Amino acid sequence: MEKKYAGSEKRKFKRIVFSAKDEVTAVVTFPEKPDDPVFYKISDIGAGGLRFMLPKSDAPEIISFNDTLFLHEIKGKSPLEMVAGVQLEVRWVMHHEMLDHMVIGCEFVNIAEDVSRQIDQFVESELTEQNLDR
Repeated sequence: MEKKYAGSEKRKFKRIVFSAKDEVTAVVTFPEKPDDPVFYKISDIGAGGLRFMLPKSDAPEIISFNDTLFLHEIKGKSPLEMVAGVQLEVRWVMHHEMLDHMVIGCEFVNIAEDVSRQIDQFVESELTEQNLDR
């Protein structure tokens, strides 16, 4: 029997989760290496931020809560290509020894209101499409 979640949603923004086949990638730099971009797979996104999932072999040596990253662009979903030049703040890191991947949750910092609104519209559109496919 399936149980419905009875608690309240704590997120401020809806988000869309990407599958492995979606190939949605972020081009990111660290402040100490601004000329050395890295490419991280985005596992989900919402108007408030995004989450990266990457193999531990690709993980940055040291990354922790409140670190700053710079998002240059998003590739793989044309409606998200307008999300560029955005500062990210690391809100949490999951780097468990039993897992093959590292997960980094980031919040958008000082994102333009129109870009935030476009992300929210993209998420709403994708969620509607998913519900129609059921």
